[in-house]
Amino acid sequence: MKEFISKVLSNNSKFHQDSLTYKDRKKVEKCVLDSFGVDNMISLRDIYEGDAFFEKFLQKIISIIILENLLKKDFIDWDTMNPKNFKSVLKINNKIIDVITSEFGVFPTIEIKNYNPAIIAIKKDDKNVWICGYADIDTLNNYQDENLVKFGATKGYNDKTAFVGFDKLKPFKSIEELELLINS
Repeated sequence: MKEFISKVLSNNSKFHQDSLTYKDRKKVEKCVLDSFGVDNMISLRDIYEGDAFFEKFLQKIISIIILENLLKKDFIDWDTMNPKNFKSVLKINNKIIDVITSEFGVFPTIEIKNYNPAIIAIKKDDKNVWICGYADIDTLNNYQDENLVKFGATKGYNDKTAFVGFDKLKPFKSIEELELLINS
């Protein structure tokens, strides 16, 4: 936690903080319920891995929803989106931007070799998110520490590492600011 405090929390004054609305959470729930063919969260919890799937999906989509609100732009097509194969990416000006979200207290897990820029986010709890900023490919590839990867499933893999360059992230507050960062 000491590393997290020094590298992440010391930069949090630059982060955009927002919360998932009740309406947005209900959209996420409905999407997952429909994909499992059940009609309520209790039934989903009865399905083996259903509850875990919901939590993993929420982790992937929560930052996209917060970015929609921040940038005043729709990125999710709720009518066609399938949570089972959802990728946490944005397409802006024909460029793919990864959206990487980690839990509070855990460094974001990234590829050792990145080919897309990314927006880094921290999920503080089930509804609060910090949009930490934009990282170009060089920033992602140069600010890593494999010793800080915490997830047991990825620890030891040769292609994963932890992103630690929070002081190098570029903040944005509008789609125009983000487009300038992407195109620079």
